[in-house]
Amino acid sequence: MRLSRRTGIVAVLGATQTLAWASSYYLPAMLAAPMARDLGVATSTVFAAFSFALLVSALLGPGAGRAIDRWGGRPVLMATNLVFALGLAWLGSARGPAGLFSAWAVLGIGMGSGLYEAAFASLVRLYGRESRGAISGITLIAGFASTVGWPLSSFLELQVGWRGACYAWAGLHLFLALPLNAMLPSAARLAALAHPAGAALLLALGAPLASAFVILHGAGNGILTIAKGTLPLALFGPQGYGARQGLLMVPARIAQALAPWLFGLGLDRWGAGALWISAGLGAVAFAALLALRPGKAGAAAAAS
Repeated sequence: MRLSRRTGIVAVLGATQTLAWASSYYLPAMLAAPMARDLGVATSTVFAAFSFALLVSALLGPGAGRAIDRWGGRPVLMATNLVFALGLAWLGSARGPAGLFSAWAVLGIGMGSGLYEAAFASLVRLYGRESRGAISGITLIAGFASTVGWPLSSFLELQVGWRGACYAWAGLHLFLALPLNAMLPSAARLAALAHPAGAALLLALGAPLASAFVILHGAGNGILTIAKGTLPLALFGPQGYGARQGLLMVPARIAQALAPWLFGLGLDRWGAGALWISAGLGAVAFAALLALRPGKAGAAAAAS
């Protein structure tokens, strides 16, 4: 059975993206500590393997985008479900650092070709300039990936151990996400200021504003996720969207890989003052976004 209605497609992609993010990007938060104890390595080593996966995903992004432009999103997303399942099963079977890093390398391949950018490119291939609403819908659904993934990973770890949790996530890719993806048809600026504003409030007024920081940071991050999919479409138009999106994500994924380690070093050295660094980077991003103007193709897409 194939889906044809846009609402169904958005629901399917939102569900499969939730699963993909929960079983990869959000996995170490709950499983890194028991994984490290069982493997006899430091917790930082587990996060280093995760960072390695992000670097792998950055390198593969442009190629995945070109593959979607050529063959469509359905076969690429289905293939990434198999890759995710393989990587998670490999991770569950790891017995030391070599197995840990190799498993995360496989997961990095899945992340580079099966997370938001692949779903966005799939929608652009299907709907062209009309895909912006669908992209927003997917990100709103998949924005609950941590809400779903963290408690489920924690529950699975308590019931069947971290290895069993990895195997369970692998099974969900094979028996839930893969069939859902098989049903698919074949073929902004204030957000950048949200984190700096929240950080400034927290640093200036202290703990009473911690909740405001969390809300502003989360809201800005969610809106930026939508913008990652819609802004390149508005600027450049739908032609070659997949390849361009993959290329644009290379520096973002590299930054994601380095950020936890660098911010950790900043916390060790400056404590809460490290937030001024991240706030400053957000302000720089805001200034850069102010300078953007759509090209001819993007202007035509926006006008229609």
